[in-house]
Amino acid sequence: QPAGAARRDRGTVRRPRETVIPVRGILPGRNTSRLPRPQQPSVCRFAPPRLGCHGIAVARRKAPPVIGLRPFQDRNFVRRANGIAVDGKPAGIVRCPVADFDSNGWPQNKRNQALTSMRKAFAIHLAGDQHLGSTGKYGIDQFDDAGYWVATPAISNLWPRRWFPAAYGADGPLPGKNRNIGKYEDGFGNKIDVMAVANPYDIDREPGKIYDKAPGYAILDFDVTNRTITAAVWPRWSGPDATDTNEPYPGWPIIIHQEDNYGPHPLTYLDSLHVNGEQLVKVIDARTQELVYALRPVAGTFRPPVYDTSRTYQVIVE
Repeated sequence: QPAGAARRDRGTVRRPRETVIPVRGILPGRNTSRLPRPQQPSVCRFAPPRLGCHGIAVARRKAPPVIGLRPFQDRNFVRRANGIAVDGKPAGIVRCPVADFDSNGWPQNKRNQALTSMRKAFAIHLAGDQHLGSTGKYGIDQFDDAGYWVATPAISNLWPRRWFPAAYGADGPLPGKNRNIGKYEDGFGNKIDVMAVANPYDIDREPGKIYDKAPGYAILDFDVTNRTITAAVWPRWSGPDATDTNEPYPGWPIIIHQEDNYGPHPLTYLDSLHVNGEQLVKVIDARTQELVYALRPVAGTFRPPVYDTSRTYQVIVE
């Protein structure tokens, strides 16, 4: 049967999972990645004058990250999506990128617009559904030029994915890291920098129907003083207070500085400001009056970073 073709099952026509395009967005109250004419969210939703900018997580119930973090698919594993990963390791490798439309990574232009909006607030993206636990950094025009994501698995992961590419990423082998860690493009061509992933395995823990699908949860610790975010994805059978199994999945915890959620490294800096830790600093494009970013810096001296030296900026302190 040709890939993508509809199939008939008990009198109803169903389409393969990879071809389904649900009308589901990734941001609170917005269908940003699905509708033909989406309403793009204002950064004020993520960076309000009082509540935001100390450490912001954009989250929506039952929303995977805006990438297809399942680009290398094994057909046998997909057929057994409700079963168990085989042979104690991810199933066999097929060197064929898979465009997973359930990932919110498509349409790519709407995905990029959503990431641009989140980047203006230096927001981390907290995602999750019955999907693959993972953490990494988004890319729009180039690798690492947008914020981080943390995707939490479900406590009961009925629809497991896996991330086990056949080749190393754009930065080649990384010392001490598995082949599935590094810079890649997903099945849609979205740039991603994968830092940690919790693949499903056939493990010696019962009931296997639950534990072999990499179930678990995520904990994010926001340090308001130092503006860092410590992210960890934990197995269902483990936890910080557990006496015997108190380790997260391999690769976690990961510590992220809030300012790194904008993306690229600053090219230069504007003049110094003196702030009290409660003031909101807005950087505006002087020609278009578009908000470039908004941030509430720690008390003391703050030099607003600049990521594009071809523009002229206006700074507002509120």
